[in-house]
Amino acid sequence: MLAHSGRGVVQIGVLGEFGVRSDAEQAWTLASSRQVGKLGSVLACWPVQVVPDDLILKAMWGPSPPRTAANTLQVHASRLRAVLGTSAAVLRRSGGYLLDIPVGAVDAEEFEGLLAAARGHCQGGDFELAQPLLRRALDLWRGTPFGGLHGVELAARRAHLEELRMAAREHLVLCGIRLAEDAFALDAAVADACALATLAPERGRSQELLWEARTRAAELGQLGGPG
Repeated sequence: MLAHSGRGVVQIGVLGEFGVRSDAEQAWTLASSRQVGKLGSVLACWPVQVVPDDLILKAMWGPSPPRTAANTLQVHASRLRAVLGTSAAVLRRSGGYLLDIPVGAVDAEEFEGLLAAARGHCQGGDFELAQPLLRRALDLWRGTPFGGLHGVELAARRAHLEELRMAAREHLVLCGIRLAEDAFALDAAVADACALATLAPERGRSQELLWEARTRAAELGQLGGPG
């Protein structure tokens, strides 16, 4: 989950503006400039893989990068190494750059792992185990992943993560409904289900959760019934 560097133990953040933090830090240290952050985000999308220069340039500057972009990229790579606290983390390879970090060092990877574990607990009916995992997963989000970057590949990765974020929210609402043991807890579950259904009215699962929450509330006499 964490990468070692001159900063100590570092986590890479892409679920929002690109940043890094050590195990002793709560706040994220952001990149020295927007372009350095973009480079970090692009490389973190494919950690431990060589990302071609052409993909990087188009992701950072769009389909028509300026003629100076290739030289500027070298400067941004140097500054990214400074943010990470080690020159060994950003490696130049033939035709591209590689972010050399341990598996799971990127917060998006941690998020997906927590969600997968929580889904397994939900499927087994272990909602008490799933709930804190989902909260931890959603707490990792600080904004839009890979914001400001261009390209079909990054847009697809962004859309995939946003879809998983909605799934995590739905599973958390489900946990709230199934674990509610009194009127107060059930009222909170109904409110969460209403908020989710309003946020994504087109999602059938969100509407199903709202129906389930209202039905349970009606059974306890808190509401007149679903509808």
